[in-house]
Amino acid sequence: MKVLELPDHDKFHLAYKMCKSKVARAIIDCLSQNGELNVTMIYIKTRIQQTIISFYIRRLECIGIVKAQTIGKCRYYKLTNVGLPDRLKELALVI
Repeated sequence: MKVLELPDHDKFHLAYKMCKSKVARAIIDCLSQNGELNVTMIYIKTRIQQTIISFYIRRLECIGIVKAQTIGKCRYYKLTNVGLPDRLKELALVI
């Protein structure tokens, strides 16, 4: 799956929406606490529907918050910056 190429202003807008989203923050927190996970593992830990997780993961990958790695048939996701969850919480307070 190829990550969408977006202009910078679209990435900023998408990052803003992800920062305000409780679902995106739950996924980010899950990856922060558990390291590299696939969508099924994120579902088990968060109980967010897999289709919704995939929707948000794709957008988080688009703006560079999440990085994917394919191992066998599974795609595993991890945060590109481990300090990100704390920074997002601070940013959410300001926005």
